[in-house]
Amino acid sequence: MEMGEVDEAGLIDLWEEIEQDPAFAHLRTPGISLVPGIGSYRPLAMVVGEAPGATENSRREPFCGASGLVLHQLMALAGLYARRVSSLHKGDEPAPYYDPNVWLTNAIKYRPAGNRTPNVRETLTAQPYLRREWYLVGRPRLIVCVGSTAANTLNVHTPSAMVKGELYRLRDNRTWVSYQYHPAFGLRGGENRQEVLERQWEHMGAMIREMRKELRWDT
Repeated sequence: MEMGEVDEAGLIDLWEEIEQDPAFAHLRTPGISLVPGIGSYRPLAMVVGEAPGATENSRREPFCGASGLVLHQLMALAGLYARRVSSLHKGDEPAPYYDPNVWLTNAIKYRPAGNRTPNVRETLTAQPYLRREWYLVGRPRLIVCVGSTAANTLNVHTPSAMVKGELYRLRDNRTWVSYQYHPAFGLRGGENRQEVLERQWEHMGAMIREMRKELRWDT
C-alpha cells in the first residue's frame, strides 16, 4: 500500500477485530451495529467524531444525523467538502458522494446506550484501533478531532491545552491536528445558536486556510 491510499482489505480485518473484541461486548446490545469509517480512497484529511448516534447506527454510516449535517455544512462553507447534498435525494438526505479530501469516522464505532459520552475505558480500548485506521487510510496529513472524545482517544493533546480552530503538528513532523467544536454544540446553542455556528465556521475556515498554506492543497 502506498502512502495516501486506502487499504481496503486491512480495513475489513480491522472492522472484524473490533466486532470480536470482548471489551466492546457491553455496547453490542440488540439493535446496535458497528459503524465503520467511510470516505475517499485517497483522503487528505481524517475527520474523527465521538460515537454514532441513532441515525448513524441505523444506516451504519458516520455523520449522517442532525449533527453530521451541520458538520458537512460547516466544512462545505469552509472549503473542505466532505459530502454534497442533493435535493433529488429522498428527504433531502446527503447524496452518496464523497470528496477526495475526506475520510469520516468515529472514535467509538458503537452507539453507547442512551447516547452517553464514551467513558475512559472505552476510549483507551479504541485508541490502537483508531490509530490503525488512520494508518490504513493512508496516514492523512490532517486529523480533525470533532469534540473532546476524539482528541482524548487519539491522545494528541489534552483538550484543555488545545485552542479550537488552531493547528498542532504531531511528533512525526508531517501530521497536523485540529480540535473543533462538536456540531451538537451549535444545535444546542438556543438563542445563541447562530453565533455558535458562525464561530464554528470561523474555526473550520481558519483550519483550512492554514492547511492550504502548509500543504499547498486546493479544495
